[in-house]
Amino acid sequence: MKVFISSVVSGFGAERDAAFEAASTLGLEVRRCEDFAASEESAQQVCLQGVRWADCVVLVLGERYGTVQPSGLSATHEEYREARERGTALAFVESGISPESRQAAFIAEVREWQAGLLTQNFTTPENLKGKTIKALHDFVIRQTQGRPDAAELRAEALGMMPRGSLGYRPMTHVAVAVFPKAVLLSPRQLQSDGLQSSIRQTALVGPHAILDPEVGSTFQISSEQVCLKQPSGPQVKIDQSGLLLLSADVSHRMKMPGALTVIVQEELTEILARTYRLASVLLDLVDERRSVTHVLPVTRLDHGHAPIRTLQEHSASPSSMTIPMAPERLTVEWPPGPLARAALAREADSLAADVVAELKTKMGG
Repeated sequence: MKVFISSVVSGFGAERDAAFEAASTLGLEVRRCEDFAASEESAQQVCLQGVRWADCVVLVLGERYGTVQPSGLSATHEEYREARERGTALAFVESGISPESRQAAFIAEVREWQAGLLTQNFTTPENLKGKTIKALHDFVIRQTQGRPDAAELRAEALGMMPRGSLGYRPMTHVAVAVFPKAVLLSPRQLQSDGLQSSIRQTALVGPHAILDPEVGSTFQISSEQVCLKQPSGPQVKIDQSGLLLLSADVSHRMKMPGALTVIVQEELTEILARTYRLASVLLDLVDERRSVTHVLPVTRLDHGHAPIRTLQEHSASPSSMTIPMAPERLTVEWPPGPLARAALAREADSLAADVVAELKTKMGG
């Protein structure tokens, strides 16, 4: 496996050497920017090539941000952004420092994206070396589990979708398959009061809640899954491997007298974005060890012949509409391939916008 060390260079030699030695101790092929042969390309282009060359990037952050490049970011920040898109970054932050303002913002960005679980603190170069050895060892083990198969994950997500009567209220269903597959919850954990309380809190009143707290909800629990369900169909379901199903009512709530049932595009987009973020929070809840590395969401809209309209369109003609002739169940398989786990929350807004655009196309709008 190939490892690239990313950090500021000046004044950080001992830390860079410690990270380099950690990778070498495990017998991994490791490089720093200075290890690449000189070429006509800029130093930063060479370093970004190093990120693309590597299977894993070890990011080491101290007080200094580094020289700002033409992009407006430091070289290390650019390297991190590149590695982040590939889902290959392990970050280590020096403890007890007073970082420069831009470095403080950079550290906050890293911690937010990594959800604090792939970011570790270190105190000395020797301490950094030990933590890097362990983190890289765990990374290698995860890599030996293979690569996620999009078709297999998609089939798992589709198999989680609800069956039976469609009902009359427009509903979205988001199923999220996870990789690698493992038992994350035992039957005892599925039945624990603590898990149920956390699910209820996040699904009903948390910042990404999709269930109505004013509607009654009950738990349905088996040896393989736990489900918080409401009578009209909204639900949050988690199985023992972390496979998720989140169903939400998307009918327009600010109904005017005589107005027909519609799906307001802006509300649909916002609810889907919340749903993807809630899925990420629930996955963190059941997988604290961060064993899941990739996810693949699949989204279905059961529209009940209600059209998707913008709020402006609906306000202009609330009592008239064109009934869509599309199948009542519209499934969007987007994104086309697995996402790095953290991208489910980080890219929730863009995912929702893309899915809604595809739903409108399928509906003929």
